[in-house]
Amino acid sequence: MLRRSIREIIFTLLREVSSGKEMYIPINVQTCKIIVLEVNEVNYWVMLEPTDNGSQYILSTTKELSIPEEKFKIDVIAGTSTRVN
Repeated sequence: MLRRSIREIIFTLLREVSSGKEMYIPINVQTCKIIVLEVNEVNYWVMLEPTDNGSQYILSTTKELSIPEEKFKIDVIAGTSTRVN
């Protein structure tokens, strides 16, 4: 049950403000390395930051996710994510 919940969490949910349209983009995070995931009232498992390109973002996992920290480029137009260094 917990593994399924974690897998569902590792998606980027983006909502277009003007239309309310939602887009789910899968993120290839190594969830098999998660041993324990602490759930608090507020959880900062990832950070989503804008780039110079308005349709691309950088998603970074945090140490609170209990796996090695990783970064992904999120392309909203293509609906894809790519691991970056």
